[in-house]
Amino acid sequence: MKKNMYLNVLSAIPILLLYSIIVLPGVSHGEMTASLAWSDSDGQQEQIYFSSYVDGNWEHPVQLSEGNSLDYLPSTGKGGDGRTWVVWSSKQNNTISLMYTFRSGNDWTQPRTIDTGMRSNTAVSLVVDQEDVPWIVWAGFDGNDDEIFWSRWVDGQWSQPELVAAANDVPDLLPVLSMDSHGVLSVRWQGFNGEKYVTVSRSFIEGKWQENQGTKRKMALQSKGEGNFIAYPRLPDFVPDPAKAKMHVRQSRK
Repeated sequence: MKKNMYLNVLSAIPILLLYSIIVLPGVSHGEMTASLAWSDSDGQQEQIYFSSYVDGNWEHPVQLSEGNSLDYLPSTGKGGDGRTWVVWSSKQNNTISLMYTFRSGNDWTQPRTIDTGMRSNTAVSLVVDQEDVPWIVWAGFDGNDDEIFWSRWVDGQWSQPELVAAANDVPDLLPVLSMDSHGVLSVRWQGFNGEKYVTVSRSFIEGKWQENQGTKRKMALQSKGEGNFIAYPRLPDFVPDPAKAKMHVRQSRK
């Protein structure tokens, strides 16, 4: 029954959101940088590819993964320190793991596995915060069904996965992590309310994930002004399927 409910909701909800959400002051394309990760077949298996948008142009794509595993659903982000991160799901046999790599300068690290302790990890979403720390959320199988987990980079490794919200008996789906212009991180996902799937959200305030409608969030945003949304650059022609891509945009630091 749970499996049928899971498949029904997936058919009614977009499988992947194209853009990660970072609210920044309004800038022109020439003043922004963008990171773009996507999956595509190398002729034998689905692999992860990447390109950067610099000075108004997309750079030649590079392949980040290779091998016999099915690599898909990537997410990417870039910090003010210039380090670019890419995470994705990698399916081999009956296990779906999270993989990551990052680039500092011109060189990418060898892709590595994020040890979550779970056999299924999908729909990962990544954001780099104002302190240049990458955060991820994803749907992980806890032994009963999918729940929403989070982790961040601490002392050169990913922190132990933790639940964003209390576990329940129905799969939680499709988390999306975002950061607003005030640096407040939020995650939203599809959760079942007893009758249907609805959007659920939490914000990370005072060291924990809290419901967005409290006064603490309003206090955190006071006297900081509101940013404007910026226009994203067009996808390059070498991305064959926009539904398999994820873009992150930020203002260039001068």
